[in-house]
Amino acid sequence: MTCAPCARDRTGSLLRLDFDFSGNITGAAFSPGTILVDRRLTYTCADSVLGGTAENDPYQVLQEMFRLAMILKNKRMKKGRLDLNLPEEKLIFEQGKIKSIAIAPRLKSHMIIEEFMLSANEAVSRHLTREGVPTLHRVHEKISGQSAASLKQFLARLGIKIKVTDEMGTELQSVIQSVAGKDYDQVVNLVILKSLMQAYYGISPLGHFGLAFKDYTHFTSPIRRYPDLVVHRCLKALLAGKEPPYSVARLEYMGEISSDKERIAQRAERDMV
Repeated sequence: MTCAPCARDRTGSLLRLDFDFSGNITGAAFSPGTILVDRRLTYTCADSVLGGTAENDPYQVLQEMFRLAMILKNKRMKKGRLDLNLPEEKLIFEQGKIKSIAIAPRLKSHMIIEEFMLSANEAVSRHLTREGVPTLHRVHEKISGQSAASLKQFLARLGIKIKVTDEMGTELQSVIQSVAGKDYDQVVNLVILKSLMQAYYGISPLGHFGLAFKDYTHFTSPIRRYPDLVVHRCLKALLAGKEPPYSVARLEYMGEISSDKERIAQRAERDMV
């Protein structure tokens, strides 16, 4: 598994992860490098290959990737990860104007990339924490007691009982699975989402409640998210044997600004849809 180079740099931070058959990471190697692409697949193209039966190289590789992705997902779900059923909207344009809004399908190829990116983000965050390198972490704190109590009261009106415990992730995922396909499926998922704490960028590895990670960051999208670029620079400095590129104070400032801008972008997207 590797991560593509930063857009502004000639080389990027490359990551190789080794897994056993249970989805446990058995080895991690970090290095500077450049990815050379000799075969390009879109999500839809990769998904069509996965749906076929041709015994060719892309088919075999993608099948192995999908099997690993499902092992990783199942393992994370058992640990309390939330998998909210909130489909993504897709705007349909015709002659430059929005014709309609459709639900974007969730493809097998999407799931592969999602699970692999989660593994990469976790591995990089843990590595930088272990090496004592200040960086930005993606933090999602536990649901508050007040929000959990309000959510419990709301679900009780639908005849759904939950226990407010330290294992709220597992409890909430059971609710999500129990309402799947029912008339109020989307409502319940949305209320659960709004009951959770807002994620933010911080300097302390406080973990990610929604993903059930104890140490997590954003590393895999340096061409579209500034915090990822910051993390890349921190990792590259470590690999080069240089001093960390940012002070703790500077990181705190960048984390606050990035979190604020992210919420503005989210509100803009929701308003548009």
